Amino acid sequence: YVSGVTNVRDIGGYIAGEGTTKQGLIYRTGKLNKNSVDTVTELITKKGKETMLNEMKVKSEIDLRGVENNEVGGLTEGLSVLGNNVKYYQCPMDYNKGVDASENDPSLRKVFSILGNKDNYPAFFHCSIGTDRTGYVAWLINSVVGVGEEDLWRDYLFSNFGNIGGSRDKAYIADGYPKKIKE
Repeated sequence: YVSGVTNVRDIGGYIAGEGTTKQGLIYRTGKLNKNSVDTVTELITKKGKETMLNEMKVKSEIDLRGVENNEVGGLTEGLSVLGNNVKYYQCPMDYNKGVDASENDPSLRKVFSILGNKDNYPAFFHCSIGTDRTGYVAWLINSVVGVGEEDLWRDYLFSNFGNIGGSRDKAYIADGYPKKIKE
């Protein structure tokens, strides 16, 4: 639980091959600040910041929200609401383009480049509610390391416990994440 932030969870702890993915390295969340405002307006509380900095010990934030339309709410590259000790990366993914759009490929490459640097851990990534773009990135990360499809679905459906403005089911993404990855 992170006060002021919805849909927070560790993406580790799943069986992959003959082992288990390590926990405490990569988290997925909803946004920490309001979307589409000119002045950065935090949603995360002081207690939430303490949790992320002192308990989760995050070093990097990967923001998947749009930059050109200011979905990031006034944030600029390098500026995390968690403070100067957290690296902030913008990897905007177009929500309307979905998983089939090559427009999102440069951002996905950037995400994996960031995660390829051990100095960026622990890290977390998010979009607005932490379900669609965030879910796709979580699905990609865990599928790359060999997490089984049943657990990939389980992680995606956990979003229903967050404040996501509705609910998700398998049909919502059946032609998206699993199909795209198998191609």
